[in-house]
Amino acid sequence: MLARGGLRGAAGVSATGTSPSEEKDETGEPLIARKQIKHAQPWLTQAEEDAVASTVASGRLTMGPATKEFEASVAAFAGRTHAVAASSGTAALQLALAAKGVGPGWTVVLPAYTWVATYNAVVLAGATPVLADVDPLAYTIDPAATVAALDSAVTGGADPGKMAIMPVHMFGYRAGAGWLPDLARERDLTVIGDGCCSFGGIAGGERCGAWSPLEAFSFHPRKVVTAGEGGMLLTDDDEVAAKLRALRDHGAHRSAEQRRQTGAGGPMVPEFELGYNFRITEMQAALGAAQMLRIGELLRARRDVGLRYDELLVDGPAWLRPPPRLAGGPGAEPDGDDRILTFYPVTLWGSRADDAPAKLAASWADGDAAAVAKADKLGAWRDRLMGDLAAAGVAARPPMLSLPDLPYVQERSHLAPTDYPVSSLLARLTFSLPLHHEVTWDDQRQIVRLLREIPSSWHSLDERIAAVDRALGKAQS
Repeated sequence: MLARGGLRGAAGVSATGTSPSEEKDETGEPLIARKQIKHAQPWLTQAEEDAVASTVASGRLTMGPATKEFEASVAAFAGRTHAVAASSGTAALQLALAAKGVGPGWTVVLPAYTWVATYNAVVLAGATPVLADVDPLAYTIDPAATVAALDSAVTGGADPGKMAIMPVHMFGYRAGAGWLPDLARERDLTVIGDGCCSFGGIAGGERCGAWSPLEAFSFHPRKVVTAGEGGMLLTDDDEVAAKLRALRDHGAHRSAEQRRQTGAGGPMVPEFELGYNFRITEMQAALGAAQMLRIGELLRARRDVGLRYDELLVDGPAWLRPPPRLAGGPGAEPDGDDRILTFYPVTLWGSRADDAPAKLAASWADGDAAAVAKADKLGAWRDRLMGDLAAAGVAARPPMLSLPDLPYVQERSHLAPTDYPVSSLLARLTFSLPLHHEVTWDDQRQIVRLLREIPSSWHSLDERIAAVDRALGKAQS
């Protein structure tokens, strides 16, 4: 029997007074998934199990051959000279900041729509995080908002010679393409890319990992490639790579002779500086290396599920906006762009018009009563829809945070959600659909059918949105 649950109001039933298992679509079929469809699921095989077991049996559990193999495979895959493994993606971000000398007195611009790890890494480095709003159609940091954030920081007394930017390549979409390299040169910005949610994608002819001079990855179980936990940093700079390797290992600088003697039991002690213990374990590295041997099928599965959603949602609900497709279509060519999504986000903007998100965000930020009411209503529908999907056996989740919505960030950085309206509304109106190798065509057809049919039981959702739109238009006229 399918488990029941989800946000369905106080009585746990829909607006029609029935449970999802009792409701029918226009063909008479019940609005219920035939199985529980998980939101995320790592794809592990006997090969990964054997690799981890072999490593455990070897007795070498840290900083051994599996780590070197994992690093080499990721570097080759991304086309970078160096890959340096770490204990997590968050640790990788901290190492990157430390290796580039970012600390007290520095200002780091980052998107308001990101996971809290990006913000925390900057705070833990002793630097000052400054947020910039994002592009509502691409989920990544907005160029005009970035320039405004930099200028505001300098006006407020920040040292223009100690400025960095941490673009987050959100969900699989490259941040800053076409404008960030030029801005970084003009402003002498240190650029550290957060690619934790974009492993495997290609944009502008470059694989993620080469989208920034120094780029961080995560291997959390939700990611395309997993090591259970774990992270990685990629760079072409020999000095930066050496610094990263020292910092992750208590700040130890080991010469070739010291490394040889360490293995042979010699007396030499490395030189130390302030550092961390952010080493990845050999078990994690073995798992990650085994995953990299299967990288083709891992990417293909993610790509195919995402493209099937694209196709099914072409004629989906008009109030629900799916994520952008690549301008040139699916990345089938070896040297073409390739969208590899970590999440499949859909947003209840109330319209698919390209200008609808920006218009709603601007009016909402201005405190327009109709826009506030519309955003509140759409947010409530988002929550209710996720609950009804859960009750029907489909796991959907909010994929990301708006940092200014977090009380901790508000207090530390003196921010208000209305200062970052796109990020705040994305966090309130977006949810992500199941995206992993076990999601089948039939599953996706059922999910999209539920997206169409469940809201129809809420007494004409489209009419209610239209009424709010009419009120919004009158208020603005």
